[in-house]
Formats: sequence, C-alpha cells, structure tokens
Amino acid sequence: MPPRKKQRVDDTALKVAPATGRVTRSTTKAARAQVGATHAAAEQPDTTTKALVRVPKRVILKGRLRSLPDFALEIQLEIYSYLGSRDLLYLSRTCKKFRAFFLDRPLNERLWTRARENTSNLPERPPFMSEPAFIHLLYSHNCQNCGAANVRKILWSYFLRVCSACYPKVTMWCGDAAREAVEIDPERYLYDGTPSLYQIFAAYGSVKAYFYIESYKSPAGYNDKKRNRIPTAAVQSVFERFKALPKPVTTDARHVFFNGLQEEYEIRLKYARLIHAWQQDQEDERIGVLDNARMCRFEAIVTRLRGSGWAPELDFIGTSGLEEMSRMPLVRVSSKLTEGAWRKVLVVLEPFLNDIRAERLDTELRATLRTRFAALEDAIVTHCVAIPREAHMDHRPQYIDLAFEPEIRAILDVPVSQNVTSQDFADIIPPVVERWKAQTRQSLLDYIRPHLGEIAADVDPLKLATALFAKQESRRTRTIRYSAIIAPVFKFDNSEQSYGDLMDLRTDDHYSKDAVFCKEDDPYVRTTKSLHWSTETVEAFRAQEKESHGYWSTRKPLSLENLADEKTASLIVRRMRDLVSAVGLDPARATIEDLDKCGVWLRCASCETKYPNNAIHAFSWEGAYRHGEDWHSSTWCVLEQSPASTQRVPPEWKRADSADMAKVDAYLQNVRSDYYMIWSCTLCRTFDAKGGTMRAHLKDVHDIVPSGGIQQARQEGLIYPHPALDVWQKTAWSNRTCAVLRNAIRPNAHQ
Repeated sequence: MPPRKKQRVDDTALKVAPATGRVTRSTTKAARAQVGATHAAAEQPDTTTKALVRVPKRVILKGRLRSLPDFALEIQLEIYSYLGSRDLLYLSRTCKKFRAFFLDRPLNERLWTRARENTSNLPERPPFMSEPAFIHLLYSHNCQNCGAANVRKILWSYFLRVCSACYPKVTMWCGDAAREAVEIDPERYLYDGTPSLYQIFAAYGSVKAYFYIESYKSPAGYNDKKRNRIPTAAVQSVFERFKALPKPVTTDARHVFFNGLQEEYEIRLKYARLIHAWQQDQEDERIGVLDNARMCRFEAIVTRLRGSGWAPELDFIGTSGLEEMSRMPLVRVSSKLTEGAWRKVLVVLEPFLNDIRAERLDTELRATLRTRFAALEDAIVTHCVAIPREAHMDHRPQYIDLAFEPEIRAILDVPVSQNVTSQDFADIIPPVVERWKAQTRQSLLDYIRPHLGEIAADVDPLKLATALFAKQESRRTRTIRYSAIIAPVFKFDNSEQSYGDLMDLRTDDHYSKDAVFCKEDDPYVRTTKSLHWSTETVEAFRAQEKESHGYWSTRKPLSLENLADEKTASLIVRRMRDLVSAVGLDPARATIEDLDKCGVWLRCASCETKYPNNAIHAFSWEGAYRHGEDWHSSTWCVLEQSPASTQRVPPEWKRADSADMAKVDAYLQNVRSDYYMIWSCTLCRTFDAKGGTMRAHLKDVHDIVPSGGIQQARQEGLIYPHPALDVWQKTAWSNRTCAVLRNAIRPNAHQ
C-alpha cells in the first residue's frame, strides 16, 4: 500500500514540539496563550542592540481527528461502522496510528466488512484477497509498485494496478518465461499428451489456458514483447510450486498440477470479470461527472464570449463549430472557470475566433455580392435581350466583365447593410455595355485582322467565314467564332455551375499558392473572382490556403491572352479559307451565314485515294473542318512523299454530287436529331439547355410540344444553337455533320 499522505505544514511556521499528552480544550488555550506572549515579546524593541527581531511564525494546529485513536475502542468501532469502503481507505492513509489501527488483522473482518456492506454495487471480493487489499485495488489510483498517481490500467486477472513505466518491470515476456521453464523442467515435449512447464509458455494458444495475456495485434504475433506478458510474480509462483513437486515428477502429478493451474485461472477470471465490469461502471460515472463539469465550464465560457462581442461568430459556427471549440486546450478541462482561468482561455481562443470572424465576413460578403451581381446580370439582360430572343442578343457581357468598371464597382462595393437592386444600374448599364462591346470588338480585330489577308471593304471582318479564333489547349486546338467569344458561357440547366466543356476566355487556372489570386488582399476582388465556387470549394480553399500547392479556377473579365499564337491563328484561317473555296464561296466576302445557307457537303478526296476500302463520308462544313483538323494533327490520312519520310499536307476536298446529296438527305431524315446539343429558348431571356431538358421546358413553361422534336422547334424559331458552341462541340454533340455514303469494304479472308 502506498505511504500515507503527508501533513500540510506552513513553511513559514516555527517548529513546535509535538504534544506528548492528550489534547484538551485547556491545553489548546495554553498553547495559544504561549504563542501570543511570544508575539508580544517579539514586538518589544531591542534597546541594547540594533539587530532586527524576527517575527515568530504562525503555528498551524494539527488536524481535529488526531485524538480519535485515543477514544475507547467501542466508540471508535461505532463511529467507523457508518463509513463506506472509500472513506475507510482514505482515513487509513491519514496517519500512522490510523494505518496501524485499520490494518490490524483481528479488526479487519469487523471494520472492512461492515464498510463494504455500507457501499452499494461493489463486486464480490475474491476469497484469496484480504478486505483492505481488495478495497485498495478498487479505489486507490496509485501504482502498486512505485506509488505513481492517476493509474487507470489494471491487470484484472492478476488484481494488480501498475503504471506504464512499471509494467515492463513487473511483467515478463512469455518467451522468456518459456526459456526459464526449460531450466526447471527439462522435458520440452511429452508426446503422450502430458503437458510440460515449457509448453504452457511456448505458444499463445497454450499460455492463454493458464494465464491472461493481451491478445497480439501486431504482425509480430506471439513475438510481440510489448503485449504477450505475464506478471513476474505469477510466473515465479508457478515455478516454485513445480519445484516443490516430488521428484521425479510423474505423469499423474503433472496432470494434477496443470489442471490445478487451469482451475485457479478460471476462478481468478470469474472475479476479474466482475471487478472489471464494476470498474467500467465507475469509469463511465466518472466520465459523466467530468463531462458535466466541462459542459458547465464551456457554457460559462460561451456566455462570457457573447458578452465580449463574439456573439456573431458563435452563431456563425453553429453547433459543429462550438463542439470543435469545446475540444480545444484549456476549454475542455473540468475545473471551475475563475477569472485567471478565463484570461488564459481567452488567449487560446482569440486566434480561433479571429479566423471565424474572417470567415463570417467573407461569407456575408460572398452572399451579398452574389445577390448584387444577380441584380447586375438582370440589368444587363434587360438592356440587351428582348422577346423573342435572337442569337445576336447573346452578344453581351457577363457580370465579371463589368465588375471592375469604376462606375459599376462604385455601386457594388458598398457596405453589406446597404440594399442594391437592378434599378441602381439602369442609368449606367447602356453606356458601359456599349463601351465594353466596342473595346472587345477592337481587341479581336487587332488580333485576327493580320491573318485574314485581302477582304472586301464592305464586309465586317469579324463576320467572315474565315474569321475563326483558336484557344490552344493541352490536347487540341479549340476554335470559336467572334459571337461565341463575347456570348455568356452556358450555365448547365440554368444552374449556377458553368458547363465545363464550353470554351471560356473568362477563366484562370491557378496551380500554386504563389498565384496572384492567392495573394490578393482586396476582399472585393478576391470574392468576385471566386463567386462561382461552391461551398465545398470555398471550405477546401480555406483549409489549404496555408499549404504550398493547390488548384483553383477563378473568373476574370474577358481576356484574349489565352488565344493561340500567331502561327496557329494563321493556320486556322488558312484552313478555313481552303474550306470556303471548296464549297464554292469567295473567302474574301463569304460570311458565316453564307456558309450555313450554301448547303454544300464535301468529301475528302485525300482519304478516298489513300484508303479506297475505307468507308466514304460526306461532311457539312463543320464536319469537314473537324475532319481536316484531326487529319492535320494526327497520322490519319498521311500522304507519303518519299520512302524515307512522311509529311502532313492539307486534305483535298470535292463536292458531294446529287446522288451523294440524296443519300445525305435520306440519312438526315432517319438520324436522331441533335438531342445533345445546347439550345437557347427564344421565348425566354436566359434559358439554355440540352435537348431533353429543352423539350420539357417548352412543354411545361410555354405549353408547346413540337411533333417533329428539336429540329422542328428550331425550324419554327422556338430555339437556336447556343452561340458559345465551338466547331468541335457542334461535331461532337451533333450527328448531323457527317453522313456515311458507303460502308467499308471488307476483303475476303483468303485475300
């Protein structure tokens, strides 16, 4: 049993001779009078010397229970009979007299048994343990080897409480026990089924029949020396009992010995399970008390935080955030919240709350700007779009294009408490939109005009069929028209998430924290560029903002910096010039409308010559351009110029004749319509969708059900292809740009 607690003394007190007799009221008064006289004498000034007189130290009287052991035995037993087991244990550790009295063996049964009866829900005491030892095991949290405090781990089957430092000292690995067993019992294996001392320690399957060990979970298995351990005292006890057997040890004696070990283990295990279950209940109760104390402390912290001006932040983080805050250091402790403790807690919580405040302000700004930009978009659409809607009306800016214009930002970048509606933009939107269109048009002209060559003076260069822009991407070159560049990017099913397959010149990709966006300090700029982010993306950015890498896609005003270089731009224009000439139009005058209306389909003469057995196709101009782009950028349709080298050359086109066009018409009649194309509704200002969604929209919103499907709706002017589609998407999503004139010829096997 650990030593009793030492009596608390005042270090500044004078040493007082211990009382030798019985302490009564009169002796106490006499002691106090003596101390008072000593104080009075000390206060008298010393007239003979100048030495400083030391003030006597205060005497601390001993505990009020010091005279209790001197009471009559019957009185003491009557007093102690009302105590519980825990009280009796703590009382026995207060002084040597109490320790000697309560550990007196003749009184053990009378004192401790009655105390155990006064305590409810105690487990049954093992018969091989004394009453004091049993109560000490249950209630004392000190290591039974070194006396360390707050030890929760108990080796239940051995009724031993040890700390983690002493555990390796008081236990031994099963393998070491097996080696020592060989020295005592040389017989390792007895093949008649009789057990040996070595066998009960040699394997996990056998040792667990006689001793309780922690089951191994590591790859080392039985060789895990941290888990497969037995108390050294238990092992030595088995060894001593085996040595005491008559020599030589007979087979019957072995069976009796090892069967006895198993029976003892089963008895110990029975009581160990009861004690373990009781301890689990006590631990649950203790945790419940601590949790309740922590909850009271946390509620006090939250109340003080609300009174200190952090109420908006606490409301913002909600239940999950409060739960996270409750697990922080100095917050989750169970002690009472004092003024000193509150100051320490506030020091710990201030960085966390400051981050929450920044997130709250950012979230409020993001929600406010989303509402204001919706009002800005509404003002832009009101100015640019009328019903019925036409394709040229989609040639308008988006909110991101005007967000940084001075007059627009002056309306948007105001305190969140201020209300902003679309009417606030009504007067300034017309001039700002027209200025933006003029600037964008001039920038595109400066980019494409040098590559167009000679053109007719009365033709708008940006409307020419050859005026095709390109954006260089990792896998392919994306081509797009002027109208698609300035048109708003399609929002899939009218949601806030942009459709990713559409080429957009208003997007920036950041692959590192070192990007300019991640260093942006202006909240308005930073929020505006990331306004399209979902809640999950915003949370991910906040979580990874301090890391050294990441990928973030942000919005920016329309920019031409992502367009292809001059060499690629010239190649694109030259390819379109050859295509326009092939259909019989003048590249210097033909517009994109002329190209759409000509109705000429083309065949690739280069492919038909090089691969005569392949299928023969007829292409619309979009399909022909896609075919030529694939042909030019891959080894398909490569013409050998010499035995030693190959060179990619532009394809040669020939027009489809009347017989071919008859097959094309028949194909278009039977083929499924452009169901996966993106369409714009002429009866709505902003609704865009794919085929199936558009048909449902026409039916549910406008009560129109075209019998001929999407193509009939297009012919009747109810829908039109979204202007943001590029040539690649029109050919990828539509099956009306390529028709099979002849299937491939499969030669016979013997040929």
